[in-house]
Amino acid sequence: MAKSKKKAAKAAEVVLTREHFLNASAPQKFDIPAMGGVVFIKPLSAEDVVGGVENDTMILKSVCDEKGHPVFTEADLPNIKAMKAGVFVGLLKAITKLNGFSEEGIEEAQGN
Repeated sequence: MAKSKKKAAKAAEVVLTREHFLNASAPQKFDIPAMGGVVFIKPLSAEDVVGGVENDTMILKSVCDEKGHPVFTEADLPNIKAMKAGVFVGLLKAITKLNGFSEEGIEEAQGN
């Protein structure tokens, strides 16, 4: 029985191609309960996170429309920082989930 499970796992294995990696940046839809709606989030690039990134900047770079175009500009950073905590945290949780970051890392970055 154990051998058949291993065989099934190997048969389902997908070899990732260039296209998989290039299409990995497609935006995904997430619920933001604190706002009663949904938002599109695009994955952060390696360039975005090299050297660390502030939470408000993660939101600036990640929240987008369904085609991946940014919703916010640099001029919006003060407004992002002033968002209701529930909205801010909801966005960070979506960004964390999409990018595979740990929630502990987000809490640490927030100074908790």
